[in-house]
Amino acid sequence: MAITKILNIKESKGRNPASHLENALQYIQNPDKIEECVLVGSINCLPDTAFEQMVETKNIFHKTGNRQGYHIIGTVK
Repeated sequence: MAITKILNIKESKGRNPASHLENALQYIQNPDKIEECVLVGSINCLPDTAFEQMVETKNIFHKTGNRQGYHIIGTVK
């Protein structure tokens, strides 16, 4: 059975709004949790520069607050 979770990464209050996004990306790409980033994927950005690209896009479209992104988790049991 496949299980999918879609988590909303919310803005951080009182500091950099994108700090939760940055922390989530670091957690997602943690080499201790995944094998050589084989299970890490992205759409329209590169995993190594995803944070910078996402923040730049948010700034261009003036969407720096509220939802910062999504973390999609898929597992097979």
